[in-house]
Amino acid sequence: MTLGNTPRTLEILEWLNDTGNDCKSVSAALALTEPAVTGIHGIVARVATETITMKDGTVSKLTCVTITSGPPQQDVSVNFWNAPQTSVAAWTDKQHHSVNLTMVRCNVQTTGNRYESISGLSKITLRCNAELESWWFTPRQAAE
Repeated sequence: MTLGNTPRTLEILEWLNDTGNDCKSVSAALALTEPAVTGIHGIVARVATETITMKDGTVSKLTCVTITSGPPQQDVSVNFWNAPQTSVAAWTDKQHHSVNLTMVRCNVQTTGNRYESISGLSKITLRCNAELESWWFTPRQAAE
């Protein structure tokens, strides 16, 4: 992301920092009705990477990090395009732990919100939440 050097650059960067680091619950992130930059707090449930060949022949790697919380269980999947392998390994190490995922772009669509990283700005950091982790490690009933 390039902002250039304008009289509003500092104001825009401050807004991005404030909103992108304000972590919401998974349910609050799913309830967004307008495009936003936000953070999400939850458990890293899954990290999956696949290689995709685009229509123009270019090859890209898509890593999908699923953040969950509950009860009841709700999931948000965040897409990271061409993430470095070291980052993917670090995210995998955080699997089944509570985290803050910051600087996520929410694109509101009629088929459901789509969540994507913002280039190198998005970060996943451990954020202890004993109650959430206890819920995650407790066996759930089939009805849930």
